[in-house]
Amino acid sequence: LGDGRTVYGVHVPLEPKADEPLPRMEDLATMYVEVILQNVPRGPYHLAGLCVGGLLSYEVAHQLMHPGRAPGSGRRPPAALVS
Repeated sequence: LGDGRTVYGVHVPLEPKADEPLPRMEDLATMYVEVILQNVPRGPYHLAGLCVGGLLSYEVAHQLMHPGRAPGSGRRPPAALVS
């Protein structure tokens, strides 16, 4: 990644209950977005994820795509690793 780039690992602890359905991908992404914005309120953001984390990263990017929060706009911003 090079110097000058901060990397954050994001973990949202879930305690699923047997009688409740698992959260939707969109809802999980919203939890991740909240954690990311608490730590890095302004982007741009570079996201990465493996396997299902990749799908989750895609949804997080979708939710972050508002004015001033465009993923990957060329500066050297903090990055978040979603796993």
